[in-house]
Amino acid sequence: MVFALKTGEVSDPVRQPNGFYIFRAESKTEKPFSEVTAEIVTELKNTHFRQWMESTSKSLDIKYDNEQFFSTPAPPAAPSPVPGK
Repeated sequence: MVFALKTGEVSDPVRQPNGFYIFRAESKTEKPFSEVTAEIVTELKNTHFRQWMESTSKSLDIKYDNEQFFSTPAPPAAPSPVPGK
């Protein structure tokens, strides 16, 4: 519906869970497929990777034997001054 608007046209109200939206087409441009192919492929790869990571992380049951291993280490102590200098 929104993509069918011509420049300057206003859409009918669109109901969404958080309210209504009205769209107006300010301008409309098109790019050849050859110019956007790499961007589309990258977006699809990222989407599939995120989905894979989510499903993989949900299937894991990670248990930590020593949670302190992951805590922030204490800063090193300052060196003591050398006497006589």
